[in-house]
Amino acid sequence: GPTLACADMPVFDAGSPIPFISSQLSDVDEDSEEEEYDKKFAAASTPNMKRSEETSTGAGSRVQKDKPAALQRIFLASRLSGREEELVDRLVSGGKAVVVDEKELVGLDVSRSLAVCGNSELETGDGFFVPRTYGYLLAIACGMRVVTSSYLSEFGRPIESSRHQVIGDTGCSMYMAPHRSVEAKRSPGTKNLLEAYVVILCGDFDIMPRGRGATDQVYSQERLSQLMCACGAQVVSNFNCSSPNLTKLVMVRPNPRARDWRASKTLVHPADLTICANWLLDSVAEFDKKDPNNYTQRIFRR
Repeated sequence: GPTLACADMPVFDAGSPIPFISSQLSDVDEDSEEEEYDKKFAAASTPNMKRSEETSTGAGSRVQKDKPAALQRIFLASRLSGREEELVDRLVSGGKAVVVDEKELVGLDVSRSLAVCGNSELETGDGFFVPRTYGYLLAIACGMRVVTSSYLSEFGRPIESSRHQVIGDTGCSMYMAPHRSVEAKRSPGTKNLLEAYVVILCGDFDIMPRGRGATDQVYSQERLSQLMCACGAQVVSNFNCSSPNLTKLVMVRPNPRARDWRASKTLVHPADLTICANWLLDSVAEFDKKDPNNYTQRIFRR
């Protein structure tokens, strides 16, 4: 495949969690809260804001052109319910936020960006665990704050850590990865999480479905490249021009079959290791650089 340029990528590294702002909100019944929310958006007026033209890129997607810089950007990190989709529509039409596409995230200033995950599966005293999706991993790689869809009905209020924050996915063994990535993004001079690696993607990868197919757990070659670039790794078609100081990896698809490993052996390369892409997914999911030696054919079992 062609060499993908990964210059000027965001800065990432592990660090201690940052605190979310906590506020005490009075309990109200659900009907009153919805009524108050409706009035809030009905009263919204934006006479000086140019109405953006919406373009659709698939189910539940609202990507806008000419996005005002001052608005909060929302990235939908996983599929939402119908009611949650309506809340997002209200925020967009009311001039409160714009929705960004996954292809816009790498290199984007995420200081006013928020990733929203639906279908939280586990609640703890510290926050929520969600299913692992490509969108969730990309949000972490880019240093975005990640919240559950419950925050949509309180959009604009301070984020209560125990009520809305996502602290991990259901496949991770370490949590607080979103917090570590945000802190790394905000810390000048920190290194990229995977900047020590140069990678060749080898073999077959997932193909994005056409139409309205679910894509939450589709890991195409383009998506894996985007994740690596967001974390500072170089993605190349050969190692000829690679720095000798970088670790050279050949990577096959996540959860590979025997034929995927065999295909990698036909590639003429001076690689240090041939590994599966689960190394990348686990490193991003926990925002912790995993040892690639644990993801070789001899050792990896999933």
